[in-house]
Amino acid sequence: MGNVGSRLDDSGSLYFKDQNKFTIASVTILDSRRRVLLNLTPNSFPASRYIAKRDISDDTPIEYIQDPDFSPSSPAPTFLLRLTNEDELNFNFTFILRQTKTGNVANSTVNGVATSLPEVADTVLTGLTFAHAPNSKELDNLITREFHANPNLQNNSNVQFVGDYSTNGSPSVQFEWSWRWKPPKPVEDKGGGWRNSCSFLEYDQRANRLNTLAHFSFWVQNTMRALPSPQILSPRLELSVPPRHHPGLREV
Repeated sequence: MGNVGSRLDDSGSLYFKDQNKFTIASVTILDSRRRVLLNLTPNSFPASRYIAKRDISDDTPIEYIQDPDFSPSSPAPTFLLRLTNEDELNFNFTFILRQTKTGNVANSTVNGVATSLPEVADTVLTGLTFAHAPNSKELDNLITREFHANPNLQNNSNVQFVGDYSTNGSPSVQFEWSWRWKPPKPVEDKGGGWRNSCSFLEYDQRANRLNTLAHFSFWVQNTMRALPSPQILSPRLELSVPPRHHPGLREV
C-alpha cells in the first residue's frame, strides 16, 4: 500500500472506485503470535496515500521493494510494501460504508428558516468478496473467466466471501473483517518471495459480474532458509594414468 492511484492497474498503488461510498479506514498487520507488525491509515479523506507505521516500541525500518513485475512501458519504477515471511500474516481491515448523494435537493423549513439539503440514498453492498492472486492478470482471470465458468467462486482458496452490508438509514457505518495470509507452495517462489495482488469486489446482480471496489498489492519476502541437502560422499577412485610418449621427442 502507498499512494492512491486514479485508475485500476497493477502499479502497486492502492485504488478505490469511489471513496465516498466504500473505503478502508485502517489495516493492522499481525504475525502468527498476534504481535502487531504494521498499522496503515489514510492521510486524509478522501485519501491520497496510506501511511505505514510501527508501534512506538518497534524501531524496525519499514521496507519497500521494487515491483518485480514492473512494466518497461511505465514512466517510473513502482514499489511494493515489503513484509517478512512468517508462519502466517493476519490482516485486520476496518471499512467505512457511506450513504451516497443522489444529486437531488430536498427543501425543508426548520424553525422558520428555509434550508436546502442534498438528498442521500442508502448504500448497499451485495456479496462483498475478497480475492487475491500473484498479479492483476491472474486476478482478472480469476474474477472474470473462472467466475463465469463456476459461479461458486468462494470455493476457490484464493476467494473469500466477506458479507452483505448496508448503511440502513445511517450516514455511515463501520465494519471489520480479517484475512489470514499463508505462505504459498515453495515452487511458487519466483525470486525470494511472493507478490500479492488483492481486490475487494461487489457482486452486480444485474450484470452477473464482480466489480472492483478497492485494489492493492504487496510483497512478502521469503526468509525461510531451505534445508541443506544431505551430503553424499563419493567413493575414492584411484586412477592409474600411464605416461604418454610423444613421437619425435626422446630423453637426453
